[in-house]
Amino acid sequence: MSVHVAAKLKLFRELLGWSQEHLAEAAGLSGRTIQRAENGEEMSGETLQALAAVFDVSVAILRQPLPSEEEVRKAAEEAEKRYKFISLNKIERASDLQRYVGADALQVDHAAGLTESQEDEVAVLEELLRDYGDLWSDLEATQRREALKTIFESVARLTASGLVVAAGCDTMKLVSKGSAEPFSMDVLRVLVSNTEQPQLFAVREKNAPVRFA
Repeated sequence: MSVHVAAKLKLFRELLGWSQEHLAEAAGLSGRTIQRAENGEEMSGETLQALAAVFDVSVAILRQPLPSEEEVRKAAEEAEKRYKFISLNKIERASDLQRYVGADALQVDHAAGLTESQEDEVAVLEELLRDYGDLWSDLEATQRREALKTIFESVARLTASGLVVAAGCDTMKLVSKGSAEPFSMDVLRVLVSNTEQPQLFAVREKNAPVRFA
């Protein structure tokens, strides 16, 4: 890979204040792939395209010598406009779920490479979060506590199978059809990842359509 590509990727990333893990998440690649890219190692065309897309530039531009300061600034600004990173916290006990259950909407994702039984358990967790979330405002204090413990039983099973369950709240501003007035929505983001590479943040494209569970 051209040294220009390696230098440019690192420059763009650092201007945004992103870690290599942030860039990997935005591009849909592994952290190791980003390390290789910034070390100047050969990458596939698909990998180069994914990295270029993050900064809204072409692969040809990535391969050119370092751009001017103005070109770098524009590429960094474009990426900052397009992506939002949501910090996630590990769920290690039932009470860690207290601040998340009952959000306005829910999104549950998981890393690639899970077994069938692990994916089944992720589906169980999603269903519990959705069902109890719908009832949350109507539950008494003791019922909420029991609900949290029930949900955590699913989290514990995933943890025992070698996974990490992390959650965070993403406050989104949306506009409904027929109204120019934006409204806020709190979205519970849950991400299940492998213990070897725990993912403690989620990323979304700010203007991309979003589907909630």
